[in-house]
Amino acid sequence: MTLLLHLTTMADAPAQPAWLDADEQARLAEISDPARAAQFVAGHCLARELAAQLGGGSASQWRFVVAADGRRRLAHAQHAPLYASISHSRTALAVAVGRVPLGVDVETPGPPRDWLALARTMFSPDEVRVLADTAEPARPAQFLATWTLKEAWAKRSGLGLQRQSARRCTARACDAPEAEAWTWALPEGGTLALAASVGARVVVAGATDEARPWRYLESTD
Repeated sequence: MTLLLHLTTMADAPAQPAWLDADEQARLAEISDPARAAQFVAGHCLARELAAQLGGGSASQWRFVVAADGRRRLAHAQHAPLYASISHSRTALAVAVGRVPLGVDVETPGPPRDWLALARTMFSPDEVRVLADTAEPARPAQFLATWTLKEAWAKRSGLGLQRQSARRCTARACDAPEAEAWTWALPEGGTLALAASVGARVVVAGATDEARPWRYLESTD
């Protein structure tokens, strides 16, 4: 199966408000922050462009719908529906589409934080130990790498990021054939992560770093 993943900047993202349906237009009207509104339009338009590339038809013909399982998908009158995931971080925009459940997350560096304290709220014990053993200069990048994998996993599930389940899930590096998730290192310590399924072929644009493969181990404790 093929998944399309595109990383871009807000300045280069498509902006076609006319593509948005009535529900999206209503949601857009409720967003008072101009930057957040621009992110909304850009993300939903880029998702349509990727859907057209992967599924066919024109970008303007794809529509976001809520499926029976509660997940939002992109639908077309003449083509099979697609899963989509959108993420923003400052001026970065990442969008992924595919025929299987997926989740994408992009994070760019921000102000200094107490990374260990944050990790203890959402990371598994193993992930906290790895972060604690990471030298301070590299700790923010390590935190973001783990956090994006966690966010991508949560989006793939359709349930969102919940503290207890997140702490029971550990992302571990693996060989490429076993991967169900991938990360790309971004400039200045940022990270792009995609969670999908084993055997997926990811066609990525906008990320020049080589993908690092991962799998998730979920504990029942």
